[in-house]
Amino acid sequence: MKKQIFIFILFFMPLFNVFCDEVPIAAEKLEILDEGNLWIGIGGVSLSWEDWEISSDELVLDYIQKQIIANGNVLIEKPEYMVYAESMDYDTQADYFKFKNARGFFPGEKEHPFYFEAQSYEGRANAFVLKSSKMTTCLPPCNKEWELTSRKSYIVPKEKIEAWGAIFWMGGVPVMYFPYIYLDLKSRNGAINITVGKNDTEGKFVKSSWYYTVNPQFVGGLMYDWTEKKGDKKGLTSSYWSSLLGGLGSFLYNSSEDPGTNQKNQIANFKQQIKMGNFIGSMSYSKNDTYLPNSFSGSERRNDENASFNLGWDQGNGAKTDINGSWRTNKNSFSDQKNYSLILKDNRKIGPVSWRSSGNFSSRDSLSQIAADEELQVTSTISGNASGYIKNWSLNFSKKLDPDGDSYTDDENRPFRDQLPSLKLGLSNSLWDNSIGRALGINRIAFEASKTKFGPAITTPQNPDPKTELGEAKITFSQNQVLSIGKHSSLTARNSLVQGVFDTGDAQYSIQPSFTLSLPLSSEWNTTFSHQYRDIHGTNPITTNIASKTNNLSWQTGFRSSLGTDFRFTTGFDFMKNSIYDPSLTYSSTPSKHSRLSLNWGWSLVNDQPRDLSLRMQTIKRGKLEWSMNTSWDMQDWGFKLKTLQSKVTAKLNTGFRVGLSMNHRFNSNDPLLDEVLVTKENCCTFWQLSWRRFDDVLMFTWGIKAFSDQPLGMAHGNEGFVVTTIPGQSQLEQGF
Repeated sequence: MKKQIFIFILFFMPLFNVFCDEVPIAAEKLEILDEGNLWIGIGGVSLSWEDWEISSDELVLDYIQKQIIANGNVLIEKPEYMVYAESMDYDTQADYFKFKNARGFFPGEKEHPFYFEAQSYEGRANAFVLKSSKMTTCLPPCNKEWELTSRKSYIVPKEKIEAWGAIFWMGGVPVMYFPYIYLDLKSRNGAINITVGKNDTEGKFVKSSWYYTVNPQFVGGLMYDWTEKKGDKKGLTSSYWSSLLGGLGSFLYNSSEDPGTNQKNQIANFKQQIKMGNFIGSMSYSKNDTYLPNSFSGSERRNDENASFNLGWDQGNGAKTDINGSWRTNKNSFSDQKNYSLILKDNRKIGPVSWRSSGNFSSRDSLSQIAADEELQVTSTISGNASGYIKNWSLNFSKKLDPDGDSYTDDENRPFRDQLPSLKLGLSNSLWDNSIGRALGINRIAFEASKTKFGPAITTPQNPDPKTELGEAKITFSQNQVLSIGKHSSLTARNSLVQGVFDTGDAQYSIQPSFTLSLPLSSEWNTTFSHQYRDIHGTNPITTNIASKTNNLSWQTGFRSSLGTDFRFTTGFDFMKNSIYDPSLTYSSTPSKHSRLSLNWGWSLVNDQPRDLSLRMQTIKRGKLEWSMNTSWDMQDWGFKLKTLQSKVTAKLNTGFRVGLSMNHRFNSNDPLLDEVLVTKENCCTFWQLSWRRFDDVLMFTWGIKAFSDQPLGMAHGNEGFVVTTIPGQSQLEQGF
């Protein structure tokens, strides 16, 4: 009978005035009234509506009111959603549901959906309100591991949960009451962080923060801390999107009062991105007005303020202008400083010619100065490509100006260098693109001439009179050539010659030849020789260069197999010191896809003793066991004595426990072998951890929900006292050694 009714409906449905093209419906008893505008199904009713599957004991389909009413064992199914209710009223035109005594699930993050029970459910699939509800990420019988009950909840699946009059339950026991709570399902961070503890500095304390979301473009947080010895602290932070300025913005403010001195502390920060048309930039402001203890005066007031901005204007076709400004004041018991700066940069390109210029103004003022020290640095560079014998060129100009004049009198002691100007030429390849040039391997010739004004004045052995101006000409030859030797070997030569002359009569040149000889013995075995040489002759009148000679030869031989084995032996000879470099040996192999072995060792020629041997075994897996070890061995007198040991072991047990041990020990000290212990117990949808760290002697217990594993609840005791807190950051469940 049910099948016959279903076929009848599908055949005659196009004759009726319906508000959808096709409504597959089936029921044990079906009545069609009001000229096909009212359908009533009784007994085992099923309806397919878009991507919804609806079933109930009774169902009314009203085409006039565009409404679906269902009663008795109502089940609504959709990919990622399920609602089971006593009754349903669905406005199809507004896409709005009303359920009574509902339960079901909605999507959470990854494999952690949320299950709920509620007296009423109103809203749409993408946003709805629950009243007198329970929520959890645990299926029965694990649903008692944690639950959140609330008077009213507003839910946007995969985005957020807001709840009023909420109670958090653990193991069927009420743990904490929240007048309001917000859960961010995107970041999986809880909205409320609470830290309770006691230490020597603050005494007893309660620290809390509450994060809120007005809309996706405006989020922030409130902070309140109470301490027994340091008073209370209040704060506000927020991030927002400004459509007017076209960028992100943020601000932070907190204040506190020291109960011992009644001194108030204030900290404020503001940042704003700017994007308007072709303009892009940012601005920021920060203030730190704090009272600090001082060992000399007993107390100190510190006031720091900083402001900055940058703005760029891209006009296209290589034209861009940037302006940056900053302002800073620092006040304390010993100083009062004010610094300003303004930087203007402009880049232009006209055909093959590029122009870059900048102006940098700065002002520094302090109590120790009679007047502010003002400086203006102006630079300009014109460059381009050419044809013929010149490949490229650039003309550089820089000048330091003194806007304060004689008001600030210490300028003569401040070093500076003005370019008046500097010309650089890159010569064309055609000059050496001949048989001789190709044979020599010359690939670059550059020429530079400059006139420099500098201070303070200098003297040279050749010119004992003080000098403040200097003319220089310099030419650079560079060579880079690769020669094949035989079938597989090669010789790479990289050489340079730099010659400089000065109008003081000084001259200086440097040569830097080098080569690398590669001699492959097979496809896996290779030997290389590298020689480095550098020599400098003559004098530079600005910077007296002591001839820094380098002359050394290095040798490396080794092989690398396709099986993951790598062996290297290196040594060399320093001809300047007439000494051999300490030989060293490295070896690594991959015995399996889950393990790696590495070894490092060498010999000290100065001490005529072997160096420490380093042996490392990484990530060795055997079933549910992971192990890694790093050791160093004292090899003096060939004693092979264990010096340090670092080891990490993690074992996963069938009972849901995971145990991790970390050992870090120096055998010449009295430190204990054990460094850290981590025990984790995974339940259906929750977990707990017990950890201990030796370096700060902290014993910590944490409990968390797998769906919110990056925000567990923790209790700790260590050198800083006892603390109960939420722990943001890395997922505790995924954290290992």
